[in-house]
Amino acid sequence: MRGHITERKPGVWRLTVSARFDEAGRRQRVTRTVKGGRLKAERALTALLRDLDAGTLADGYQPLETYLSSEWLPAVTRVSKRGRPLAPTTAQRYRDACRHVSDIIGKLRLADLRPVHVEKARDGLLAQGLSPRTVSDILRVLGQALSRAEARGLVGRNPAAPELVHRPTGEQASFTVIDAKLGGRILKAAVGEDPWDAAVHLALGLGMRREEVLGLAWEHVDEGTVRVRRTSRS
Repeated sequence: MRGHITERKPGVWRLTVSARFDEAGRRQRVTRTVKGGRLKAERALTALLRDLDAGTLADGYQPLETYLSSEWLPAVTRVSKRGRPLAPTTAQRYRDACRHVSDIIGKLRLADLRPVHVEKARDGLLAQGLSPRTVSDILRVLGQALSRAEARGLVGRNPAAPELVHRPTGEQASFTVIDAKLGGRILKAAVGEDPWDAAVHLALGLGMRREEVLGLAWEHVDEGTVRVRRTSRS
């Protein structure tokens, strides 16, 4: 059969579809988990088979690096959960995280990923000298990517979930709080320094981010009201 349904427990169904052959000539299978009634599971199986015939069925046999670079990263940077593109600094952080992970375990297929592989990436990144906080952030990004893969049925349980793989923690990074006194010094230093004068006033006075300030145009300012319509993508 091209596909079949197995009831794992009441109301939870495992769909299995015979897909392509791998390099060794073994038939590969794509699985999905569906919750609900039998009719819902049958309709989901029909949709899977339709995608298989159309050549659009996503499977877990692609390498992790391909999934990250070709599927997850373009999707998440194009439209965030807030419905707009990610800020350039956030998008770059995601790209860096995907690159770090891919350098160590990127050749592994999604279907083969296990927590031990994520631990290997974690330990390798720490051995390279990356700070615990940086490595933790990389694992968080990987966890987001694999959570989407789990929802799509490309992996089983998310192997990068924090309850499965310990994320290292470091000392809290110190940062400068801009109080009224420091803010005054910054404003004084920027006075007359075009275009930094206006940029600093906007950032401090309105709490705008750097990319929001850089993305402003005159049409975004109307009678004393500044509207953030875009961010700088440079």
